[in-house]
This record gives sequence, structure tokens and C-alpha cells, in this order.
Amino acid sequence: VKTGDVSVGSGAVLKGGTVVVEGTRSTTLDKASSLQAKNLTLGADRVVLGDTAVGTTSGQAAPLQVGSALLAQLAQVDRLTLRAFRGVELQSGQNLTVQQSLTLDTPELKQASGSTNSVTAGSLSLRNTSGAEGSAQGGTATLNLTATGAGGQDGHIHFDDGVVVTQGSGQVNLTAAGSVVLSSRREVTTVTIEADPLNYADAVGEISEDGTQLATVKVTSRAVASGLQADAAVRLSAQSVTTGHGAVAQIKSGQGTLTIAQAAPAGAVSKASVGTGGQIELAGASLRQQGLVEVTSGAIKLEASTGDVTFSSGSRTLADGSSWKVDGVKVPIAAGLIQAKAAQGGIDVQAGSLLSASAPSGLAGAEAGDIRLLAPKGEVKVAGDIRLLSDANQRGGALRIDARTAPSLDGLVDRLNASAQVAATQDRKSTRLNSSHITIS
Repeated sequence: VKTGDVSVGSGAVLKGGTVVVEGTRSTTLDKASSLQAKNLTLGADRVVLGDTAVGTTSGQAAPLQVGSALLAQLAQVDRLTLRAFRGVELQSGQNLTVQQSLTLDTPELKQASGSTNSVTAGSLSLRNTSGAEGSAQGGTATLNLTATGAGGQDGHIHFDDGVVVTQGSGQVNLTAAGSVVLSSRREVTTVTIEADPLNYADAVGEISEDGTQLATVKVTSRAVASGLQADAAVRLSAQSVTTGHGAVAQIKSGQGTLTIAQAAPAGAVSKASVGTGGQIELAGASLRQQGLVEVTSGAIKLEASTGDVTFSSGSRTLADGSSWKVDGVKVPIAAGLIQAKAAQGGIDVQAGSLLSASAPSGLAGAEAGDIRLLAPKGEVKVAGDIRLLSDANQRGGALRIDARTAPSLDGLVDRLNASAQVAATQDRKSTRLNSSHITIS
């Protein structure tokens, strides 16, 4: 359609294994139309869930309005994708439920003041492929995003391409029977030059019209950031929070508190596998780490802008090292970074919590990582386990504490040695802690 408008009228039946209804400018679905598809994609400039008519300005396309009748039909779809280039709006009291898999592809999730909205599926994906950057705005609404594992799905909440923001929310609850998984699409930049493609790795060759040998060469490859931004209290409840391979990811709650809670295993739903080299930033006014956050040979950064960073008893924050095979030989990959920063407050590593950036056991040449606890205007308390473990033929890690009030060096060394001994009895016969790399300032 040249104008980018798609209209499905009253009585129309769209039936098939896979059905796509998407206009680049506008999409209209009559409430008396019938959607009968296992896999359905609906796309428009804007998508509104609810029955209340939405006004438009002169020259502005009408949004795709999905009212109660159509929402009831969507509940029967196995796999649904909703794509909105300028946002998905949830009117007061409107909920969206899909039997198996749901993808929301939009820069913004918008709510009405004081409303409560729930989005539920067996597996839930949030992404933003529009290229637009949303603006997080607070409010008084409550948004519940839930992945149940129903219909044989993985039970994960996925953020896998771009950052999604919330508008109008005062409380955002993410509840996954499995894990919250943050992945990144890789964006490749290429250049075509006059050269022999055999001189470059991964180059593609071609001959120009005048017979010149050309090579298209990959110049850069970067991960596109993914995740969630809100200006609200955000609570994640999952078996784990983790990243895909090489991901660059974030979950930020603005002026609200960010809480990561531990969910118990639910039936056949398992936590997600951990990708290598992922980086995740968790930030809020204050931050409560009560669950499992894990990367492999990657980075975890936790930051509180005005309050404290608290590692509660039972929490695990892991950035341990790993290995990969090259021609059948295991090659070590160094452990990563755990950095907690409280710009105005303190950091509390409570008894029963664990921070670990240890080298992979039994692999010569492996390296432990870095743990940094930074509270320049507050106090750092360490009663939990901090592990920077390495074997005799490995390189030790580094612990840095920068605080107005810090633990004593002797007490900290005793605490770290006790943690290493506990680890040795649990899963290692020979471990050591490189205490010479402790810095307190």
C-alpha cells in the first residue's frame, strides 16, 4: 500500500498458520473482524490497547486500536508480535495475555494515571527495533510483566534488541518463572575497497564493471544495547538475571528503587544458561540485590544514585571466569568485574551473600577478576563472602574498596580467607586468595 495504511473491515477473516497485518503509517482492525492464526504479527505507528477512542491531530494517523473483543481473540493466539514505532499504550484496566509467546517491539510502554495493567505470556520478549529512543517518565500506574512458562515455553523475560522505556508507571514488576535474560543484536559496519579479499578475514569479493577487484571488509562490530528504563520502583523476581553472549544491557529505575528478588524453581522451568562476555548495568536511586545475578567472564555494575547498594543474605552476584575450546584444547577466559557504587550512600555486603569473580578451577593460566566497592561519601560493610579465587598456577584477582568509612585491612583479610576456606570445602580441593591485590582508600 503506497500510503502505508492497512485496513481490515467488519466480518473479514484472517486465517492461517502465520498472519502479518502491518502498515508503516496506520493499521485498522474492525472489532468485528476475525483473527485466526497460530502466529500473528500486528504492526502500526501506534498501538492502543483498550476501548476508549483516541483522538488524533490533523495529519496524524489513527492508532491501531485493540479493544476488548480483539484482546479476547489475541488470548487464543500461540505466538503474538505487537510492533509499534511510536509506542504501545495500555488504557486503564486493560490486560494482554497470550498462550505461549509474546513479543512487544516498541520504544515506549505507556500507561494511564493510576491504572494497573498486566502483560502475560509463557515467554515474554521486549525489544525496540524502531531506532527511536524513548523517554522514561514516572507516574502512578502499576505495570506487571510476567512470563509463566505456560504452553511449554521457557518462562523467561527477554530483552534482546534495543531499550524499552516506561511512561506513567510508578511501579514496574517483572516476574519470570525462569530468568530475566538480556541479549544484544550485533551491528556490523563494512567498507568496500579496492583490494584482494583473500588478504582480509571474513571479506567478500566482487569485480566492478571496469574489472577492478573489490573487497567488502568488516570494519566494526558492536553490540546494540538492550534493556529497560523506567522512572519508577522496579522489582525483578526470577531464578536469575543474566546476559547472552557479548551482550551490552541495562535495567534502570531512575528515581525509584531497583530490587532483584530470588524466585524458587517452578515445575519444569529452569533458569537460563549464561552467555560469555556479557555486560549488565543495574541502576536506581537505591538498589537491593536479593537474588542471583550472573555473567561469565563479563561485567556486573550496580549503582545507587542517592541511597544504598545492599547485597542481602542469600544473594549471589557472580562474574566467574570460563574457558573455550580451540582445536580441542581448553583456553582460559579471565573472570570479569563486579562493581558496586553508591554515589551518596553506603554499600552493605550482608552475611550470607556472595560476590565472586574467581578463575575457572584447574586450568593453568586462568585469571581471577576484580571486585570494586565504591562509596566515597558512605560506609562499606563486608560481612558476606567475597571470592577472588585462583589456583597455584593462576593469577589472582583484585579487591578495591573506596569509602569514607571502610573495613579494617586485618578484618577484611580474615573475612576473605574464611570465604576461600568455605569455597575449598564446597567445590575445590586447592584454592587460594591473592590478598596482595587488596586496595582500601
